[in-house]
Amino acid sequence: NWVFFYKNTEDAMYINNSKREFYGDGLPVVSMMFTGVMKPNGKPTWLGKRFIKVKVNCLNKKVALIADAVVNSNGKVTKSIVRRENYKFTWVPINKITNQARFLATTKVCI
Repeated sequence: NWVFFYKNTEDAMYINNSKREFYGDGLPVVSMMFTGVMKPNGKPTWLGKRFIKVKVNCLNKKVALIADAVVNSNGKVTKSIVRRENYKFTWVPINKITNQARFLATTKVCI
């Protein structure tokens, strides 16, 4: 159940808010999918899909990347990164990557 979140000139972002997941440290996880969009000439900006998972720290409103995968238009995984619990995560404020209030309202992870 992917919910449309935004679209720009390069891609569209969807959030999966139907499945509740938690990382090993107990923080909630949000899954996102990015797809290419159609250009005015009718051709896609890019083919395939990118799937990203982030864990969310609700206290300081920051996210850290825990998984990143790219699937090409043939369904083949061309990139796959999974970060384990002992990884030194880089935390980024949600408002640096997207509208924080809308992200939290859509994902419902910090309720």
